[in-house]
Amino acid sequence: MVALNEGHPLSASDLVPWRGLAGETFITTSRGSGREARATVQRMLPHEHPARFATHDVSREGMFNLVGTGLGVAVLAESASGASYPGVVFRPVGDEAGPTMVEAAAYWDPKRDNPALRRFLALLRATQRSRGGV
Repeated sequence: MVALNEGHPLSASDLVPWRGLAGETFITTSRGSGREARATVQRMLPHEHPARFATHDVSREGMFNLVGTGLGVAVLAESASGASYPGVVFRPVGDEAGPTMVEAAAYWDPKRDNPALRRFLALLRATQRSRGGV
């Protein structure tokens, strides 16, 4: 997904094409998944249009507030698009084949056993296997 200012020309699109985001400034956070978001954008944008980034030491909510003020756009997982932020709309981003699906990674320290986490990771593994993954 991509977070856009509600006045952005692509904000009314049903699917925002990656090539349509060329030339945009991508707001990322120095916390959490900021590096992964940056790598995804760099991989998805056309090579002739390198991405511009503005990295801030803010929470996810702070990042979306920056989008709402018109300082740039941000990529996010679909699960993070359920909240509402003033001046921000969330749209799927992709190409002719449809929305971009990004793999997720989960890590677990076996020294810190947690039964609920163990069951959740088992579910993730089963889902990945059923989709032809590892």
